[in-house]
Amino acid sequence: MKLLTEVNIAKAATNISHKDSIMLLGSCFSQNIGEKLSIGGFRTLINPFGTMYNPFSIAESLDYIMFRKDFNSNDTLQNGDVWKLIPCHGEVFGYSQTEVLEKAKAKQAEANSFLNNKPVIVLTLGTAFVYTLIKKQRIMANCHKINAKEISKGMMSVTEITDVLSVVLERLKEMYECRIIITVSPVRHWREGFRDNLLSKSTLHLAVAELEKKGLAEYFPAYEVVFDQLRDYRYYSDDLLHPNNQAIEVIWNKFSAAYFDETTINLCRKCEKLHSMRNHRPLYPQSVEWKQHIERTLALEKEIENDFNKPK
Repeated sequence: MKLLTEVNIAKAATNISHKDSIMLLGSCFSQNIGEKLSIGGFRTLINPFGTMYNPFSIAESLDYIMFRKDFNSNDTLQNGDVWKLIPCHGEVFGYSQTEVLEKAKAKQAEANSFLNNKPVIVLTLGTAFVYTLIKKQRIMANCHKINAKEISKGMMSVTEITDVLSVVLERLKEMYECRIIITVSPVRHWREGFRDNLLSKSTLHLAVAELEKKGLAEYFPAYEVVFDQLRDYRYYSDDLLHPNNQAIEVIWNKFSAAYFDETTINLCRKCEKLHSMRNHRPLYPQSVEWKQHIERTLALEKEIENDFNKPK
């Protein structure tokens, strides 16, 4: 008896290997897949300005990174004794305006340098809704716990999303020869309301389809895997909105099958095993068993190092 609808994903025309660097930007789903890539031995940079959800903020962050556009006082917000930045997530903060601007500048420099590796860029769009700080007429990457009366809400159209992302993706391809993969986050934005969440996700899908037609991005169907193959609340966290670890593992396996060859998959498994071995904590640190564990860990590290140094 067949109890699920399998989402079959075609093999990508070009593989991704450990020779590639990968930058991930977008919703918390980018964080999840980024961590899997990092544990799997890939060189990654995950959300340098923090988690972002709407296409405008994602495009704006890439613009800041590519052109080293200066953050300035007009970008800052003060909440009590904490300073934040309108174009960034709240995890980029400081206890003075100068401190938060310096932090953002350091993250910007790191991300700009990372682009020189001609990375694969994975963008995860979370919502078509945007929130604008009325007094500065600036779209916010995060609400920053600002009073709702000071913010206006709107939803980007398919055309607006396509236009704002087209500009930045064309520049990335022209300036850095980046390969772009886009996915729509399977995380439901339930606070928007069940119908508005559906309209938002549908708008994102239509916009991504337009970007595909333009040849600016590839689409990876993480959204469809969750909603068509895993459509059961056992694959969700306690909030019933975010995919749980089991769902993320399924998506990761499908991503690996689509973009990795057998050699890359095997190296990922070795790196995952090494990560687990390094994080193991001994009950008896002076025991022979623990010393043997250390020896096995060092041997695996050497084996992986040799794998990375093999000619492409």
